[in-house]
Amino acid sequence: MAGIKQKGGTVNNPTGGTITGYNYGVEIYGLAGTVTNNGTIGATGAKGIGVELLDGGSVTNDKGAQIVAGYYGIQISGAPGFVTNSGYISSSDTGNSKTEGVRLEDGGTVINLAGGSISSSGNGSGVHVTGAAGTVTNAGTITGSGGGIMLTHGGAVNNTGTVTGYVYGVCIYGGVGTVTNGGTITAPAKYGTGVEVLAGGSVTNKAGGSIAGGRTGVSVTGGTLTNAGSITNDNGGAKYVSGVFASNTQVVNTGKIVAIGMNHVAGVYLSNNSSLTNSGNISATGKYFSGVFAYKDNGSITNKVGGTITGQSGVAVTYNAHF
Repeated sequence: MAGIKQKGGTVNNPTGGTITGYNYGVEIYGLAGTVTNNGTIGATGAKGIGVELLDGGSVTNDKGAQIVAGYYGIQISGAPGFVTNSGYISSSDTGNSKTEGVRLEDGGTVINLAGGSISSSGNGSGVHVTGAAGTVTNAGTITGSGGGIMLTHGGAVNNTGTVTGYVYGVCIYGGVGTVTNGGTITAPAKYGTGVEVLAGGSVTNKAGGSIAGGRTGVSVTGGTLTNAGSITNDNGGAKYVSGVFASNTQVVNTGKIVAIGMNHVAGVYLSNNSSLTNSGNISATGKYFSGVFAYKDNGSITNKVGGTITGQSGVAVTYNAHF
């Protein structure tokens, strides 16, 4: 049962107001819906959804407001969805494997403003956009026990806040992806990746930006990586790790890239005709490690004045080899 269920239209929950249901706090169907929340909206069931819009629409969760449910905090389907949050949105049932703070089924936009929090306590994502390209702008906090932000049909992430996932911080596939980071993105799992762009696109880590993963800091396939900040892998107990993994990708580093692992470690791992231009600092520590490892085939490595590449016993670069 839903606290409020209606065909299309608008729901406004004022400061101090509470809307609670078992399956849904608010459900709008048949036509696009608009929900503005300044109070509390909740769904108490294990599979409960705080706000569900079945034909697209928008949700605004203002400062001090809460949307809390067991399964999805907000789910929008049937048309693109738009979510603006400066309050608190959470999916809180750890017994559900795919709980998500915000889920957009047909693409759309999520804006998490400074002070805003979006979280998932299950194995899903803090924010998940599927069905069409998505855009996520974060100046607050997005966390997920599985991943931070997932875009399954490409799109863009602009982060100046904090994004934390377990297996991935940001993952974009199924279409061209763009990630711009001036904040913090982390994925501390042993095989975690801070930022992963799998179908072409770009990652820009600005000065002051930090990206870290347990196994790989940043992985890009078919695109560009520009780093002026810090990229690291931060799980010294893992094997086959790298600060950066690049496949058919141009890497430009003016910042810091660090890899630490148990063995087979590369600060930057280049494959499939990738290239590296470095005027920053690249290092790797562990057993069998290189500052830069170029796998098998052609590629280029340019270390400019002021650039440092550090590896095992003075082996800074391993070229045209097998890892």
